[in-house]
Amino acid sequence: MSGQGKDPGKDPGEHLRSLAPRDRRPVNAEMVNDRAKLIMHRLIAKKLRCDPDVLAVVRERLDRFGDDAPKHVCEWKAILRADVDTVRKRLTERSLEMTRLRLSSPLVGVIPLEDLNLRRRIYQKAKLGVR
Repeated sequence: MSGQGKDPGKDPGEHLRSLAPRDRRPVNAEMVNDRAKLIMHRLIAKKLRCDPDVLAVVRERLDRFGDDAPKHVCEWKAILRADVDTVRKRLTERSLEMTRLRLSSPLVGVIPLEDLNLRRRIYQKAKLGVR
């Protein structure tokens, strides 16, 4: 290997390292998960704009719990009683309450998460958002 065009004292891997991402801090998995759920609920909110009838299906599913439903189910019932625009705003709201409720969302089945590429894109975007 000849040294043509290279500085004798320079590390040959320096150029490649300069192209790598500089921020290598460990990512907080809980924050990534919360952000991923927010992204998923943004997708759900978009779907509700196009197909508001989806809410009726979710409301019926929650009604099956009856009167002695867990607290989070009661909270979701209250949110989903509102009109579609209000529900869409609540789904994407950045509050401690909605971050907590998104962990037990009855709306997750609204978008097709079987698509591995979609899940990867959501995770990657969520990971970028917490840096």
